Amino acid sequence: MTIAYLVGTDAHKTIEPDEQGVATHGNTDFFRLRTRDPRGYARLHVTPDYFSQPVRYDLGRFDLLLNLVTDPDQNPKVLANLVRLVKGYRGRVINPPDKVLRTTRDKVARACASLPHVVAPRTLRLAGAGPRAIGKLAAGFPFPAILRLTGTHTGQVLGLVEDLEGLVSLIAEGSEHFLTEFKDFSSPDGLFRKYRFVVIGGEIVMRHLLVSDTWNVHAADRRRFMRERPELVAEERNAIDYGIQALPHPVRAGLAAIRDAIGLDMFGVDCAISENGVILFEANATMNFFPLSSDPQFAHLGKALVRAQAAFDKLLFGV
Repeated sequence: MTIAYLVGTDAHKTIEPDEQGVATHGNTDFFRLRTRDPRGYARLHVTPDYFSQPVRYDLGRFDLLLNLVTDPDQNPKVLANLVRLVKGYRGRVINPPDKVLRTTRDKVARACASLPHVVAPRTLRLAGAGPRAIGKLAAGFPFPAILRLTGTHTGQVLGLVEDLEGLVSLIAEGSEHFLTEFKDFSSPDGLFRKYRFVVIGGEIVMRHLLVSDTWNVHAADRRRFMRERPELVAEERNAIDYGIQALPHPVRAGLAAIRDAIGLDMFGVDCAISENGVILFEANATMNFFPLSSDPQFAHLGKALVRAQAAFDKLLFGV
């Protein structure tokens, strides 16, 4: 089997050859899960003006295309070019670019709004406009709400706003924002638990369980908050050891419904869980799998890695 990795960002002006190391923001690192070598592979770099440049890729020499361009807010031009590029290709395309374009936060929220066992908080895209226009767009929106710039990840938010006045005061004029309804997902002990699952070829693998004393849970909380609390380390270890099959039926059903609604071959799901199912934070293919913690206390993450690697090799090679 021969594989082509499709990479690129809207910030790139010229095509870089395969041997060049190019920073590709808004591209996933899932390709690093591969443990088996194909017969051959290449990295195909696509830019916003690909079709006006002299370079042309012969996709026919590859059995499979692995699209790593995964952020429709950071890289809509490259993704649009990829839609055009792969049209007519007869092989298999993992994470087709047209489906990736449908995974902005607002589109995912709409796609998952009525799924069984899923709470998908409302998400509104606020285009770059002045305070008065923003106020009109957000009129009637349920507060409190999380405000963030489009194309941002890893817990980067502008703030939790309580009303329209607070929203307008945080708007970065000329930029696009997402406003997401805040759902209190605190546990009975007052802590906040964020799960990450990865969908790979239809299989759902638990990546981690992060616990924090604040609602904006992210990887830094592993060292800041969890490390000195062995009961929380053990909670994550047990969750990964037992895996998704140990979760209650409503949670598994909710995750399966999200998997089917998104329709990508590989992507991540960040969420909280409740007795009724899943509270969805985001679902997209831009979530990275790496790096894993180097702290020996969190060596249990290696089990999640092994499961994800097996699923990824199966997705690529079929066995």
